[in-house]
Amino acid sequence: MFKKLVFIISLALSFPSLAQQESATMSQAKRLLNQKSYAEAVKVFEAIFAKKDANRGEYYDAACAAALAGQHDLAFTWLNKSIDKNWWNIDHLKADTDLQSLHDRPEWPIMLDKLQAKLAAREKNYDHALKKELEDIFIADQKLRTGIDAIIKQYGEKSEQVKATWDEIERLDAANLKRVTQILDSKGWLGPEQVGERASSTLFLVVQHANKAVWEKYLPMMRKAVQEKKASASSLALLEDRYLAFGLGKKQLYGSQLQTVDGVTKLMPVEDPDRLDERRASVGLGPIADYLQNWNLTWDLESYKKSLAEDEARKAAKK
Repeated sequence: MFKKLVFIISLALSFPSLAQQESATMSQAKRLLNQKSYAEAVKVFEAIFAKKDANRGEYYDAACAAALAGQHDLAFTWLNKSIDKNWWNIDHLKADTDLQSLHDRPEWPIMLDKLQAKLAAREKNYDHALKKELEDIFIADQKLRTGIDAIIKQYGEKSEQVKATWDEIERLDAANLKRVTQILDSKGWLGPEQVGERASSTLFLVVQHANKAVWEKYLPMMRKAVQEKKASASSLALLEDRYLAFGLGKKQLYGSQLQTVDGVTKLMPVEDPDRLDERRASVGLGPIADYLQNWNLTWDLESYKKSLAEDEARKAAKK
């Protein structure tokens, strides 16, 4: 499974019901897929695709649902649409257990050959040495971070083991940042057409783990990269939020930043929460309710606005 301004915002504000409706419908399909209600998910995906075109990730998720529901012909139709829209991750596709039922079908090797041919044509002009270097940075960055939860669970949040892991993460972040900024300063923002998607996304990954000075320097470069289709609008939204919340101490726009204090994880202050999902949809992010489920948090707009007002009142009283 693939589980990835003024003008833009003005459009979202002009058509709020449509943006919210489409986002909620796709959210419903993915929720059914996660709940293993595969046949029901397929029906929702079909209804969505009958009304609008989708992106590669949405077609890929739909193909997973169809394969798991035993609807193999439909799964291949959607997988091919995903590939036509530049799904490149052939290693993930081969290893994805959701698609296991397709492996013995005659269409499977044909589809893989199609994707491999597209990859070969695309990668012909890659900087392969730089691609590998950036991918190695990506793997190292994620390896430590994805393992921290297990260490916390085993030893406790304030244990020496957890402290040592965070110290190692900070050391690695500093080394990665030094190299990535060298690349950015000498070559600019490298897009997927130059080094591949994972290597390109490494630039954002490392920069977002940095600090205010780094964000201020490279945000303009990333904004331009989004315009040139070298970086995704959703990644830029995350970096904009991080800069606002942690760099400037202001309210974020897209609700991507959370903070844990005394063991309690909360969504950091958001500007105009009534239109939060509209802004998220405008940059390709799903509904905030679905996002918060990753931390077992629920979204209640009115409760959030009340809590936000109370926090602001307390801060004002301290001044």
